[in-house]
Amino acid sequence: MKKILTLCFFYCAVTLFYTQSSYSLGVHIGGGVNIYSNKYDTDENHFKFNSPISGNIGVKLLKYMDEKNAFLLELNHSRKTIEFDYDLNEKEIPYKLKDNIGQKYSTISMHVGYRRTLPSFKLQKFFEVSVGADYNSNVIVSTRGNGEGTDVEFSEPILYTNFYNLDEKSYTLSANLGFGVNFGSRNQYEFGAIFNIPFQKIQKKTSQYQYEWEYQDQIFSHRLDYLGKIYYPNMKLTYYIF
Repeated sequence: MKKILTLCFFYCAVTLFYTQSSYSLGVHIGGGVNIYSNKYDTDENHFKFNSPISGNIGVKLLKYMDEKNAFLLELNHSRKTIEFDYDLNEKEIPYKLKDNIGQKYSTISMHVGYRRTLPSFKLQKFFEVSVGADYNSNVIVSTRGNGEGTDVEFSEPILYTNFYNLDEKSYTLSANLGFGVNFGSRNQYEFGAIFNIPFQKIQKKTSQYQYEWEYQDQIFSHRLDYLGKIYYPNMKLTYYIF
């Protein structure tokens, strides 16, 4: 699927190369914040969602209808992330543990839309809106953390287990809302802010992360259920080849 999308995009770009007066092809690099919205309530005494930063790269093709209006086609690769912290935080257990858990998705997106340009002698401004599809594949699952004993001596060993299941949706739909400025001798540089808004949850069913602790004949169970969307506001720097 990734190869097909890439080949289609570059085929269009090469085919239209000789009509540069009405087309522009740009390459971009950027970074954004991953904001996860969970459908379920979170046990904030033990779990907390973070908003990690991740990068993106891509290409954009513009088809100008006139000086102010253009259609756009964009192919983008981003690393979207769900990340949360776990804190043992049990007074009855003389041990401290903090873990950081992350699910990183490799996301290939294709969007089509409309751009409106506001010509200016200094900084040319624009805003754009587009809709498209995202292909999400889970590539990395990571857990890192540290633990230490408290001043209270252990009366017996602490036993604990943690387990989780992963389930992500392969395809989702989303929209991009963006604005920014063009600059340079031929407005070949572009700096913009883009808000990626998902229409669907990235998982097709509920994911779970659970810790179970046993100490002094007591069992402590901490569980996080999560099912939601990743909002991805990001900033991009684009260079237009033509």
